[in-house]
Order: sequence, then C-alpha cells, then structure tokens
Amino acid sequence: MKRLLKVGSIILFVTSLFSIKPVFPQTEKELQELLYPTKKDSAIDSTLTETKNLIINPDEMVHVPAGNFIMGSEDFEIDERPVREVFIDEFWIDKYPVTNSQYARFLNQFKDFYPNRIDEIAKYIDLNNEYVKIVLQQDLYLSISDYENHPVVHVSWYGADAYAKFYDKRLPTEAEWEKAARGIDGKLYPWGNEIDSSRANYWDSKDPFNDNTSPVGFYNGQMYEGFQTQNSHSSFGAYDMVGNVREWVADWYLRNYYSNSRNIDPQGPENGSQKVVRGGGFLFHKKELRATLRYSLEPDNTRQFIGFRCASSVNPKIK
Repeated sequence: MKRLLKVGSIILFVTSLFSIKPVFPQTEKELQELLYPTKKDSAIDSTLTETKNLIINPDEMVHVPAGNFIMGSEDFEIDERPVREVFIDEFWIDKYPVTNSQYARFLNQFKDFYPNRIDEIAKYIDLNNEYVKIVLQQDLYLSISDYENHPVVHVSWYGADAYAKFYDKRLPTEAEWEKAARGIDGKLYPWGNEIDSSRANYWDSKDPFNDNTSPVGFYNGQMYEGFQTQNSHSSFGAYDMVGNVREWVADWYLRNYYSNSRNIDPQGPENGSQKVVRGGGFLFHKKELRATLRYSLEPDNTRQFIGFRCASSVNPKIK
C-alpha cells in the first residue's frame, strides 16, 4: 500500500495545553489482502498541497432534531434487519471525525491532568503502529506534519470513550449515528442512493490519497488540482459519515438486536464482547459504504481504518 506522505519533519501541533474480528463484510484474510496489497511506495502527489488549506473547525458539532427516522435495511445483511421506524431525542454530533491534532491535544491534556494515569494511554491508542500519525517527542504528543486534519486511527473503543468523556461528551449510540448519517427518509448514503469517487474515500476510489485516510471534510464540493469533489455531508451537515474511516459507537454488538430492540432511543444490549463500529472506510469497496452496515470489534482492539466522533445530549454552545 502506498503511504500518503514521507514522514519528514514533525511540527508542534499543540494549540493549547490547557485551552476483529470482522462480522461483516469481509473475512480476516480479505482484510489482510486489502491492508497489504502488492504496491510500491511512492512520494506524495502535488495534489495534496492544497488540502492543507481546508478551513474547518474540527470541534464543531451539528444538531440532529428529535423525531423519527427509518433504521435498518432489508436488502443486505441479516443484522441490518428488520427495517423499522425509530424515535430519537435531539442530540448533537461532531461535524467531522476526531483528527490526529485533536487526539494529540487530548493526550497532552490527559497526562497533565491525570499524571498518575499515564499508563492508560497505551490502552487508548497504538502509538507503535506505523499507520498512527501521532508521536511522543520530548514529553509532548505531536501530530505528524500534513496529517493534522486526518482522522485519528488505531484508537481502541476505550480510547474513544475516554476522549469523549474528557470533553464532557460521549460516543453516539448506534441509532443516533445512523440517523445522523442517512437522515430521516432511509437513504442508502448520507447524500442519496448512489455513490462515486467524488463523494467519499473508499478502496480504489482514485482519490489523491493512495488508499489512505483523507483530511476530514475533504469531500466538500471543491476541486483539488483536477480532482473534483461533491459536497457530501449528511442531511444534518455531518461529513465523512461513510468513507475515510469507520467509527466506534457506544453500543455493544448483538447480531439480532434489531429484532428485539425498543423503538424509542435504543441504547444497545446491556453487555457483550464486541462493540459496534459503523460507516465505511478507505479500505472497503464502495458497496460496503452504506449507512446501514454494521461491523463489530473487541473494545480493546484497534484498526487502521477505525476512528470515531463524539455526540452530546446538550447543546455544546451552552455547556
């Protein structure tokens, strides 16, 4: 697999120190073939230089009003059935997946605030993995240059949960995530029922990132050195809900949960061995980017295609 960038200089990106087991869709063998395809490394394409100029606020959240939405699908895997109408109370969800720079900021603040809990960081993120773009240098966690606005990966469910709680947020429930992704009318993708490479980062989508993560919010309707994107946010304004990385959610996984779950603010099973992961990712084919797809993984495990975003039951502007 081509690496997006040569690891060069590391820039200090601390804005303020105070401020599987796969169930669906692919087997472990198939994932290994995707993780380690027969390709040679190469230097970054000049297309990427302009992506640094994406102007986003990675901490921004979008509002999802209370109301019903269509959850599930009858057309794909058994664990996506049955289709039903579910009521969800209002909530807010991150507009983008959590980025490397955000997670580096969290690690620095966490170790300063909880000096006796530094050992927990090893359970949160696999910093020794080559795909992780955060490093520890001179007692500071730093995002590798040019990856600051890419989604953080190789974070465990516990690492995602710890981040959310540290900032008085939480992980979205599976139902909240699906509503934020597909809207209220049962769309297959956040923008509609068709998908192409101008909409999302998926396997062999011919995007500028060589089968790697892309900056969050990249698919915003702009053109980057000849690569035209379409504005691909959900009905509620959330970006990267499918494509780029899959995302941890709060719920335990149960294959037949939809058949027995309540239709008002479902919270998932009371216990289990794996947590739900939702959304598509850059290592998955476009048919696996549907907003109804469910995936699961043990909460202490990590993957290079799994990140997360946070949710809140309270308007973040009035906290």
